[in-house]
Amino acid sequence: MIIDYFPGKMFQTEKDGVCSVEPVHILGAAAAANTLIIAAVTGKRILVLGGVLRARTVQSDVAFFSAAAGTQIHTYTVPAVGSATPNVDILPQSWGAFVTLTSQGLYANFGAGDVDVSLMYITYTP
Repeated sequence: MIIDYFPGKMFQTEKDGVCSVEPVHILGAAAAANTLIIAAVTGKRILVLGGVLRARTVQSDVAFFSAAAGTQIHTYTVPAVGSATPNVDILPQSWGAFVTLTSQGLYANFGAGDVDVSLMYITYTP
C-alpha cells in the first residue's frame, strides 16, 4: 500500500486516489464492550491516523478491535483525569497508527472508566 500526504488533510492511496481525512468522536462508557467507533465500508480498510483518548474520571483501558468481538488490533491504558498526564495522544503518522481488516468496522472495549475517544481516519482499498 502506498499512501502520500497532501496539505489540507488529504491523502492519496494507490488504488483510491485522493481520500479525505475523517474525524470521529464518541464517549466510551465504562465496562462497555463491542462499542462501534467507525462503521465498516465494504471492500475497504479503516486506517486510524491519530487521535486522543481522555479519561473522564478513573484510569481505563481501551482495546480496539477489527469487527465486534473480532481481532484485537491495539490497546491503550488511559491515565486517570487527575494524573500528571491524563491523556493518551495517538500521534498522527502518514502510515497510520492501526488498521482494521477489509470490510470490518472499528470497535472498542472499555475498562473501568468512561473515555472520550477522538480519532482521525481514512478508508482505503487494500
